[in-house]
Amino acid sequence: MLDYLTLDQAKADVFDYIERFYTPKRRHSTIGYSSPVDFEMQAGLAQGAVNKTGSKLNRLFLYR
Repeated sequence: MLDYLTLDQAKADVFDYIERFYTPKRRHSTIGYSSPVDFEMQAGLAQGAVNKTGSKLNRLFLYR
């Protein structure tokens, strides 16, 4: 169990868990019950993906 010295430290840790671990892997109904990472891969939007013209695509999500 972690001990936090302040409430802000605990909140920062919870926020980090949600944004870095839970949300990117959680299935979302608005994108066909796939995770944001899977959706980006299927749509060719993952970091470094290249579209048909050969130019790089921008990411829609900032998840890693």
